[in-house]
Amino acid sequence: MSNWYYTKESRSIGPVTFEALKGIQQSGGLSHPDALVWQEGTPDWVEPSSVAGLAAPLAGDTIQNPYAAPAKSANLAPTPTLDGELPVIEPGSSTINVGAVTSKAWQTFKKYGGLLIGAGIIAMVVQFFISFVAQIALGVVVGIFSSGLDGNSSPAAGIGLGIFTFLFFIILQISLQMFIYLGIVKIGLNALADNDPSINDLFSQGGKLLKTIGAALLMYLAIIVAAIPGAIIMGILGGFSGSEPNGFVLFIGLLAIYIPIIFVSIRLSFFITCIVDQNSGAVESLKQSWAMTQNNLWVIVGLGIVATLINIAGMLALIIGLIITMPVTYLMFLNAYRWMRHGFRSCDLT
Repeated sequence: MSNWYYTKESRSIGPVTFEALKGIQQSGGLSHPDALVWQEGTPDWVEPSSVAGLAAPLAGDTIQNPYAAPAKSANLAPTPTLDGELPVIEPGSSTINVGAVTSKAWQTFKKYGGLLIGAGIIAMVVQFFISFVAQIALGVVVGIFSSGLDGNSSPAAGIGLGIFTFLFFIILQISLQMFIYLGIVKIGLNALADNDPSINDLFSQGGKLLKTIGAALLMYLAIIVAAIPGAIIMGILGGFSGSEPNGFVLFIGLLAIYIPIIFVSIRLSFFITCIVDQNSGAVESLKQSWAMTQNNLWVIVGLGIVATLINIAGMLALIIGLIITMPVTYLMFLNAYRWMRHGFRSCDLT
């Protein structure tokens, strides 16, 4: 049976079975004006009313009023959605519990540690191979084209060719590394959700590569823009203090530059996870990361400090400890994303 997807609050949710989709329709989940549904293998999203079986509730069924008070005997604890996913909370409405996120990461590693370590080793080998091949190919291509330039050719032509070839292979190398990273994120999310993670996930996200590259470029642009006011302030302070600014002026100027850079970097840092988990677009993923990190900025900073200390402990353990600490800290940040999206239920808390 083909999988179905539906929209909710400008997000695509799925896949779900058609029976589950009918249940969502009967409970009023497709009653909002912008609701659309899509079946795998069909070209376009359509309105629910145009799909047989979704045009109206089944006979004898009543649409549940989503604003009605629950019956006294009802279980008031929130439950997962019909498609098995955790419910989505309002972005920025729940503060991450660092202890719970760390504990969940450790429990997940104990269950899937072999898979995670194996995936990490494969990813490193693939990236090393890509880098090695790119360096060889760069040298070969430059050598071939250089030999084709006759003695009358301008030196600038050779320099331009070298720069173009270098940039081409750098972009290709970064793109392939990003492709592998998308797979690593997919494995981690599936492990945290206990959703049958496998090595195959490592190479399953190729369709999201272009939007990831686009989002990364937009993020770097946002970081550059954020640094401009600080650079202006530093220039003004330097002008007032003479030709050589003193240490205090330099310190203030650097703070004015780096604080906005760090702020923007943290707020947008979960865009790749949004793309992998929600299949978001380039711009949408940045907006989602910005919204969900609201009220969690300092918690994420604290989580980064904890992760750094854990990895330092791994290094002190004859470096081999990093084999354990690196996957655990990586899972910590992925589960921080899941907490910001699903709340405390992401850590199996009640």
